[in-house]
Amino acid sequence: MLCSIDLLPTPQGYKIVEINGISSGMKGFCEVYGDNRVQEKIFSMLRERYGTLSMNLGYSSWLELEEKRAEYALDHPFKHRLENLFSIMSHKTGITKKLHHYSYSKQPYVNSDKALNSWEFQNAPKNEPIELPFEHYIWQDSYIMNYVNSREKHPNVNPFFLEEILNNKFLTYRLLKDSTIKDYLIPSALTGLGFSYGKDINSVLENGEQDFVIKPIRGIQGIGVEFVKRERVEYERSLEGSMASLKYSLFDLVKENLLKQIIDFDKEIPYVEDMVDKGDLRFGNSLAIIQPFLDTRTNIDGEDYFQSIRAIVCNGEFVDAYTRYSKNPCVNLSQDAKARLFEGDIAQICEDVVETLCESLTEQIRKEIENSNFKDTDLQLWKEYVEERGRTSREERVSRVMRDGINEFIKMLYFQK
Repeated sequence: MLCSIDLLPTPQGYKIVEINGISSGMKGFCEVYGDNRVQEKIFSMLRERYGTLSMNLGYSSWLELEEKRAEYALDHPFKHRLENLFSIMSHKTGITKKLHHYSYSKQPYVNSDKALNSWEFQNAPKNEPIELPFEHYIWQDSYIMNYVNSREKHPNVNPFFLEEILNNKFLTYRLLKDSTIKDYLIPSALTGLGFSYGKDINSVLENGEQDFVIKPIRGIQGIGVEFVKRERVEYERSLEGSMASLKYSLFDLVKENLLKQIIDFDKEIPYVEDMVDKGDLRFGNSLAIIQPFLDTRTNIDGEDYFQSIRAIVCNGEFVDAYTRYSKNPCVNLSQDAKARLFEGDIAQICEDVVETLCESLTEQIRKEIENSNFKDTDLQLWKEYVEERGRTSREERVSRVMRDGINEFIKMLYFQK
C-alpha cells in the first residue's frame, strides 16, 4: 500500500488535511534532496513486498476493445468505414468535444449557481507524472499498480475502492470520523448543490471561529480552494434544499404552470439525494467541504509563512516527510510553495493513520458484504450519509421552492430601489 498524508502543525497538535493514494507526488523530496532517493526507496519497498510489479495503463481493456472492433469491421464493413469517417471528421473539427461540453454544461448539477465547481473549469498547473520503472501490464501474472481499470483479476498495490475513497475528501472524512484517529481530523461539513446539512455546519461553527476554508471534495492542487468568513458559511447553510439554481424561483414556476410543476415536482426539481438513490454520483465535482481555517504561520528566515507537512507511508511503514511553506495559505507545490526537510517525529502518527484507514475500510466492506450489497463502497457511504441526514419530504420540497421564490422577489424589489 502506498499513500501520502498531509498534516498541519497546530498548537493543538497535528491535524490531517488530506490523505492521497497511489498518485502521491514526490516533487518535494526531489526539491529537498536534489535526487529521487525517496521515490527509489518506495519502488524498492514495493518490489520487496510484492515481487514482480507492472503498471496497468489500461492496455488490457484497450486490447479487448481492439479485438471487438476488428470483429465488428469484418461483420459490418460498410458501416464501419462510415463510422470511422465520421469519427475522423468529428475529431478534426472538434464537434464531438464541443457537443459533450455543451451537454455537460446543461446538467443541473453543473450549471446551478449552488454548484461549487469553478475549479473544474480552470487549467491545473502542469503536473509531471511519476516515472514508474515497472513493465507495462498486458496480461502477465503479476501484482499491478492500478491507475485506469476499476477491477482486474490480479490484486493491486492499492485497492481500487480505496483510491475511490481517497479521491474524495468528504468520504475520507466520513470513513474516519468515528475512528481512533478522529482527534487528528479537522471538523468538516458538506456543502454545494443545496446538499448542505444544518446540523453538520452548526458543529463546524460551534466554537466561534471566524475564518473558514471551502475545498472541492474532488479538487486537485489547491485549485478552487476558498478562504471565507463566518457569514459565507452561514449563507451556505441557508441554501439547504434542491440542486436547482436560486434563479429557478416562484416566478419560473408560475411562468411554466405552477400546478403542473407541483404535480411533477420530483421530475422538475432534483435533489442530490435523488441522484444517490439512482446510483449516479456525477454531482461530486460540484460539492465541497467546509472546515475551520487553521493558521499554521511560522517564522522562516525572518518572514512569516504558512506551512504543511507531506509524509509518505509505504506498506504501512513511514518513509520520509518534508515541509511545504508559502505566503499563500493553500501551501501547494503546484502553485508557489517551496519545500524543505522536515525535522520532527511523526512516524508513529502516520503509521497509525494508515493502519486505522485500512481497518475502517475493511470494516465498511465487511458491513456491506453482511448486507449483501458490496458493490461500490463510495456509493454505499453516500447512501449512509443520506439516511443519516434524513430525506426531504414532498411537503418540504414544495415549501422550499415557495420560500426561495419569495426571497428572490424581495431581493428583486430591494435591488430595484
